[in-house]
Amino acid sequence: MVLGWETWREIDSRYSLGSLEAGLSETMAAGYVRSRPTKPLAHLLFGALCEDAMVIARANKPREALVTVTREVDELLAGILVTKKRANLPR
Repeated sequence: MVLGWETWREIDSRYSLGSLEAGLSETMAAGYVRSRPTKPLAHLLFGALCEDAMVIARANKPREALVTVTREVDELLAGILVTKKRANLPR
């Protein structure tokens, strides 16, 4: 709150969102994710991750929420993978 919305968003964009966008670009270049505009996808995923963090932080049982949220994030990410490359991903 002290920083204000614009400053907070600028910091997020420069670091967290920028890292996510770079990671998406790399996975697209490697053929793991279908090539598409990275910026909107990064914003969508970043929003989902931020909201998931709030769900965990506000849960009565945070450890249980973490397990549930992690499973759902894994499913979400699996949905954007290129099918033929899924079998080659490290676990």
